[in-house]
Parts: sequence; structure tokens; C-alpha cells
Amino acid sequence: ESGRQSIEVGLKALNLKKNDEVLMPASLCEAVIEPFFNRELKVCLYDLDKNMRCQVDEILNNISKNTKAIYVIHYFGLINTKKLLKLKEVCKRLKIALIEDCALCGINAQSSLNNFGDIVIYSIWKFHPISDGAILKINKALPVDKTSINTSRYFNMIKRRIKIQIKSFLFYINAPSGKYKNYPNPSEDQKNWENFSPQNQEIYYISNNAKKVFLEEDLEFCSKQRVLNFRAMVKFCSEKNITSLYTMIDDSSVPYCFPIIVEDALMLQNAMRLDGIETEISVNIPIENKNFISENNNDFMNIYELGKKVLSIPIHQNIDHRRLQFIQSSLYKNIHLASFGALK
Repeated sequence: ESGRQSIEVGLKALNLKKNDEVLMPASLCEAVIEPFFNRELKVCLYDLDKNMRCQVDEILNNISKNTKAIYVIHYFGLINTKKLLKLKEVCKRLKIALIEDCALCGINAQSSLNNFGDIVIYSIWKFHPISDGAILKINKALPVDKTSINTSRYFNMIKRRIKIQIKSFLFYINAPSGKYKNYPNPSEDQKNWENFSPQNQEIYYISNNAKKVFLEEDLEFCSKQRVLNFRAMVKFCSEKNITSLYTMIDDSSVPYCFPIIVEDALMLQNAMRLDGIETEISVNIPIENKNFISENNNDFMNIYELGKKVLSIPIHQNIDHRRLQFIQSSLYKNIHLASFGALK
């Protein structure tokens, strides 16, 4: 039903036990952390570079005798195959599991061939007009208890489908949808970690309706349009002197969004929302002061800085040339206003 549930099943298949240590990147959302907390695993955070990419040497420096798995996230849906291969070699040599988080990656025939993790997670509802859905791909012989997976929750699926219909309507009339971001979504509820105890997570299958819609999607068109939009944004930002986090994308990546770097991401987000464009501030700052997070002397300055300055611009497959031009026009106008102090 969700990527978080896929992680739960994957961790159980890997047979990770209480107090086993997992190395994870320092930029995480709480939904990713929850399955590790439920299994009472210890999390050690590793740093990322100024482009939100993992560094193999940084990961090696954090490996201890208790390290049983390394968790890699492909931020913004961009995959660095060369580094992934290096990590795979390290994990194979040290007999450590590699967990590959592709929740922000679209999937097509080509991209799914370039997975190197022992387990791989996709969160397909983030890319398609469906209420739920995730994929757990297992690349080695691991036991999976399918009897513990329940049928989908019909009522929750209906609530999420209503949310999709509202946001779809607002998209077509160019109205901001930000006010509906916190509409109840059972797969994304936030936890009060101070009063939260480890528990067995109920696991659900994707709903039949979501599965039907996903299987009818043209995945090659979706990925091609996202890549085209990404490259068009690279060209536009280069011409308008707007700083983008990345300037290249390889053929195996199906991007989630297009990240740019600005002085005040929140201010620009609010300004573009007035034009009917929903963006995301998608760099999560490190989770601190939790008993399941191992102490780390790293200050994670790159991540804290990017958390304030990175704004993710939508490039999904329903954005055609005309709509992309509208997004570009809003972006340029509002950055221009910000440079003269007209945005408040």
C-alpha cells in the first residue's frame, strides 16, 4: 500500500534484529524512519555532499562492527549508477545488506534494470493518479511471509481518491492546492516520537483500483515526459541564471521533480502558490535527539543549508509545453521580484 510498508516487509526479510545498526543518509522523512524504529534498530546517519549525493568514503568511515545494512536514497529521483556500483561492491565484501530507496524514482523498463540493492522500494502513488501503491523488489533469495499482508483498506482508499480528485481539479483550473496538502492521509500520518512505542506495523496490499490504473499507465511516456521537462528546466535555468541543484540526468533516471537553489525557498514557494503552482520544500533536515539515532559528531551543514534553499519545481508527465512555460514564467517573475525585495 505504501513505501513505508514495503520497507517493513523488506527489513523482516533481511532478518535484521533489535539493536542491529543501519547506516542512513541524514536527510530523512519520519515515514522512512518508522519501520526501523518499529524493529528497534539503531540508525547511524551519514552526511551528503552539497548536491545531496552520498559519498562512498563518508559511508565507509561510519561502518562499525554492528552495521548490518546501508540505506541509500535517490533524492529527486536521480540515480548515480557509478556510486551505487561502488557501494554494492563494499556491501558484498563486508556482507552488509544494501537497501535502495527509489520512492522518489519513477519506474520503467530501463530504470528497473539498474537496481543494485538487496531490496528496492518504489512508491508508485507519488508518480501516478492512484490512491496507494508501492513496489518491493527483492534481488536475492530472502523469505517473505505473504500471509501477513492484508487486503487493502477500502475506506482509507476512498478518502485518498477524493484528495486526488480535488487536486486534479485544482490543477486543471490553475488553482493552488496547498490548502489540501494536510487532508487526512492514513499512509502519511505523522508520529509523536516522544510518546511513540515500537509496534508491529499492519501491512496491506495495493488496492485493486490503484493496481488497475497503474497497470494501464504508459510508463515509457511518463518517464520520457519527465526527462524532457527536466532537461527543459535545465536549459531555462541556465539561460536565466537560476541555480539548479543538478544540470545533468542520466537515461536510467525517472525524476520526481526539478530542484533549484534560492535564497529563501519558503518565500518563493508562497509566491508561486499565488500563481496556482504547487512546489515542494523537499530537503529534510537531520532528525535529532531520538533514542534510536546514534550520536554523530558531524554537523551536516550541507543538509541544513539546502533545507532552507532548495525548492522542487513540478515536472510530472501531465505538464505539457504550454504548462511548463507557465511554470517557468512564474518562477522567473517571482525570483526577479525577490531580487528587488518585492516579495515579502
